[in-house]
Amino acid sequence: MEGIFNILPPTGNIKRVKCDHSSDGDVGWTVVLLRQDGSVMFNRTLDEYIQGFGDPSGEVWIGLETLHALTNSRPHQLRVELTDFSSKAAFARYASF
Repeated sequence: MEGIFNILPPTGNIKRVKCDHSSDGDVGWTVVLLRQDGSVMFNRTLDEYIQGFGDPSGEVWIGLETLHALTNSRPHQLRVELTDFSSKAAFARYASF
C-alpha cells in the first residue's frame, strides 16, 4: 500500500504522512522529508521545523516532534535517497537510526 495515511504518533496529534513501498522491495517506509521541485520554502523558523510543514502529497518535512515521537522508543532503519539535477540517483540505508 502506497499513499497518504493518517498516523497517531505518541505525541497524540494525528499526522498525515506519505508511505513508500516501492523504494526497497516490500519494505514500507514513512517519508519524513521530501524535496523535489522547490514548491515549498524550506527556509523556516525552528518552531516550524519542530512542528513540520508542507504536504505529504508534495514537498514535506514531518517535523522534529513527530520524528522523535516515532523513533525514540526503539531503533529504526533510515533510508536516504538523493537524485541530482541530471537524474543521477544514489541511496544509503542505515540499520540503526
